[in-house]
Amino acid sequence: MELLKKHFQKFISSLMSLPIKLPITKLYQSLQAKNKIILGKRNNGIYKVPEDVVDVFLSDASEKLTDDLIVDNIIDMMIPGEDLVPLLMTLATKYLLDCAIALQQLTGNLKLKKLQDQHGESLSWIDYLSLPFTQTVISETLRMGNIIIGVMRKALKDVEIKRALNTKRVVCVCKF
Repeated sequence: MELLKKHFQKFISSLMSLPIKLPITKLYQSLQAKNKIILGKRNNGIYKVPEDVVDVFLSDASEKLTDDLIVDNIIDMMIPGEDLVPLLMTLATKYLLDCAIALQQLTGNLKLKKLQDQHGESLSWIDYLSLPFTQTVISETLRMGNIIIGVMRKALKDVEIKRALNTKRVVCVCKF
């Protein structure tokens, strides 16, 4: 698991790097780390009892599950847990503690749902959707906690942005 974590961190460090694929760039090193995640496990042989998510994916006999797809799935699962969840929990706690009225209203909403649970009715996501203030707290926390500062996009046609011409097929960083 430590090896997986090391390669994952190397991959993450390249997400906001220049998209140049030379051996000295973060992008190139990231792509190598991405491949090592799978190659390291494959070289150790087939596992009888999977020890982690990589082993589960590798033990899948489906031909549709390529190495690239396995790595993409692993990264998709790890990125949110790496930074976003602790950040969101901290933000929600901080802002709710800073605003006693909001905390009181949220607590009141959740007490109503707790009573429902005590009567043997199980809670579902629809129950939370029925609480507009709870939904507002969740949405605002997600908005405030967005860790992505921009995305890379390739122009499909010539586009003028702020008097600068971006020609077709040029990759640019769109910063939020």
